Amino acid sequence: RKIQCTTAAPFIAVELGTYCAYASILMGKVLYETMQHHAAVAMDCHLFTTEIDQGYAKIAKEIIQLSGMEDVISLHEISYNGRDTDIVETVADAVTRKSRARTNYDNEQARSTLPPMIDFLFIDHDKDSYKSDLRKLEASGMIRRGTRVVADNVLFASIDDYVQYVQQRMKLGVVDTRTILSHVEYSGETDNLQDGVGECICMHHMHSSF
Repeated sequence: RKIQCTTAAPFIAVELGTYCAYASILMGKVLYETMQHHAAVAMDCHLFTTEIDQGYAKIAKEIIQLSGMEDVISLHEISYNGRDTDIVETVADAVTRKSRARTNYDNEQARSTLPPMIDFLFIDHDKDSYKSDLRKLEASGMIRRGTRVVADNVLFASIDDYVQYVQQRMKLGVVDTRTILSHVEYSGETDNLQDGVGECICMHHMHSSF
């Protein structure tokens, strides 16, 4: 007798850098369609997007509301104290609160000392913070085996320290990474503005030391 699964662990997506929520809505649409396709197993997907600029955050919230996807996308503002941002704390708090709202997953999570896992991380914020914020999220324990990390503009913005870092991690067997060639957003092939998207999949738990 075939047993049909009626519940599924939540799929947690995190975006660093909302700007005006263009990418957020595109990703939210994919998550919504995924949930509709897997309705039989009650798949629950959510995108937690973060923004440090209050002006952009205000506009993004309005656009997300107009899109009608507030149930799929939530925007969380981060702050800077002159030395560092609270991006890890903000993401961890938002994801944990959402996870606790799901009864089945909450019971499983309550027995674990690990924080909720990020399934998909999209990095598209301050270019100087790609590497440092990835390392912070690694150290938090939210990036684990199976997490997929995608970083935008790694070639056009010359984010060499990030690319070198993930390549070093690949040499250690921690991740599998590649750079996918693309064009700069809002440009076409005739503009010849080449860019690249860095993708890496965690093969083992990623623990970063400072």
